[in-house]
Amino acid sequence: MTVILLTVAIYNVVTGKLFKSFIVQAGEYQIKEFRKEEIKDEETIKLVIKLVFVLLATLSLLTLTIVYLCFALSYDPFVYPSLAMLSLYILNIIVSLIRSKKLKGAPKSEDDVRKLQSKIYRKRTFKSTVIGVVGLAYYLYMFAALVFLV
Repeated sequence: MTVILLTVAIYNVVTGKLFKSFIVQAGEYQIKEFRKEEIKDEETIKLVIKLVFVLLATLSLLTLTIVYLCFALSYDPFVYPSLAMLSLYILNIIVSLIRSKKLKGAPKSEDDVRKLQSKIYRKRTFKSTVIGVVGLAYYLYMFAALVFLV
C-alpha cells in the first residue's frame, strides 16, 4: 500500500491535481450552462459517468489513505510522523467540507464565470503544494522505515 500511495503522492506533486481534466470539464460545463450554450445530451451523460468514476476513485483513495495511516501507527518507529499525517489528513478533510458548503454553486454573473475560469485552470495552490510535498515526504519516510527498519 505504501508504494501505491507514494505513487499517487508523486503524481500529485508533479501534476498539481489528481483529477484535473475532470475539474476543467465540469467547470466548462457550468460556464456553458450559464451562457445558455447548446449542450448535447451525450456530453452530459459522459460528464455524469466521469463524475461517478471520480467520486468512486476519490472515496476509495480517501478510505485507503485513512486505513493506511491507522495501520501505519503500529509500524512507524517514531509514531509521531504517522500521527501528524493522520491529523493533517483529517483536518484537511474537515476544512474541505466546510469550504465546499460555502461555495456558491453555478455562476450567476460574468464575474463569477471569470472567478470559476481562474479556479479551474489554476494548476495548483500553495496549500496543495505544501500538502503534496508533506505527503510525499511522509510516504518516502514510511517506505524507508518499512524497507530498512521492519
